[in-house]
Amino acid sequence: MYEWHGWATLRKSPSSLDDVDQAGNVSEKDLAAARALLADSTGTINETADVRGANGEWHVWLAGCHNHLDPEVVALFRAIAVALPGSYGVLYAYDDEASDGWDRWVMRRGEVHRVADADLSPHIGVVEDPWVGSDPAN
Repeated sequence: MYEWHGWATLRKSPSSLDDVDQAGNVSEKDLAAARALLADSTGTINETADVRGANGEWHVWLAGCHNHLDPEVVALFRAIAVALPGSYGVLYAYDDEASDGWDRWVMRRGEVHRVADADLSPHIGVVEDPWVGSDPAN
């Protein structure tokens, strides 16, 4: 299973904001580009990819669960960082076939970096109990 949950606040640049420019210069063209990235990446089922406005800010929400690793998820997160390099956020991903824990992908200043997550890892033992089989006595 490959599961992911993430968010990003969209900003055109990492420059500091003032009261006049609370949206970080995110234009309609920038929003259209972010929406196009999301639309181009949603070729499978079981996922959420959405751009929403809240209190004058624009945000991306990502979540899903596939049977196997989907490298498109982190690629999408990176594409958002490149398109709007002032954006920031985190994406948590768990691949039960390749890892014993969750990875945290951190977006900031146009880049995305992987960081091992100590709060949800290792998955078995911290998040879930070990599987003991189908015997109801166990």
